[in-house]
Parts: sequence; structure tokens; C-alpha cells
Amino acid sequence: SGGPISRIKARIPMLVPFLVATIRSGYELSTALSARGFDEPGPRTSITTVEHSPIDFGVYLLAIGVVIGTAVFL
Repeated sequence: SGGPISRIKARIPMLVPFLVATIRSGYELSTALSARGFDEPGPRTSITTVEHSPIDFGVYLLAIGVVIGTAVFL
């Protein structure tokens, strides 16, 4: 029991760890957001798909042939 001031003083030891945890969590969140580029000005970029041409498939087949040929002769 006691007056309102003494009840508030009794709860201060419980508030200190809560405030420390809140500040630490905020710091970690701000670091994570900064690492992901949320603090950068300007428009966001987007991923574009790469179209493969017939030359690309030819190079793929050539590379596979070289790997298979090397495996056969070694």
C-alpha cells in the first residue's frame, strides 16, 4: 500500500530493464532496416528478368560438351 508516489517509486526497478530492452530492440531494428536499404533516398529498383537468346543456349551446350568431353578423356 502507500501513497501514489511510493507505489511509482516501487515500480521503477521494473521499468529500467523494460526501457533498456526497448531501446536495444529499436537499435537492432534500425540497423536491420539500414542494412536493407530503407534509409536510401530515391525510388526503389526492381528485378528485371533476363531473356535468353539462341546464342546463350549454344554457349550452354558448348560448355556442357566441354565438361563431358573432359570427363571422358580424363
